[in-house]
Amino acid sequence: MAGGQVSPAFLRCMGLIDALGGIGILLPALTRIQPRLTVWAAFGCSLLQVSAIVFHVSRAEAQVIPLNLVLLALFTFILWGRVRKIPISSRR
Repeated sequence: MAGGQVSPAFLRCMGLIDALGGIGILLPALTRIQPRLTVWAAFGCSLLQVSAIVFHVSRAEAQVIPLNLVLLALFTFILWGRVRKIPISSRR
């Protein structure tokens, strides 16, 4: 592994976490089974984006930070919307 690169296992792990976060945002909201998990998934995805921003800043990769900021804004919007604006009720 050359200096400054991350391992393929790390990249696969981050991809898996991203995919699970997306499923966690969509599936509970669509099925209305445990919809509070949507809030937790949005919170986790927000934390992931904050971590990604810190990671990219530490590696002087400023060119990719705007994408992380857009994703952070989207996840924060989902989090706010599902907690305050339009909470999803459970299937009864």
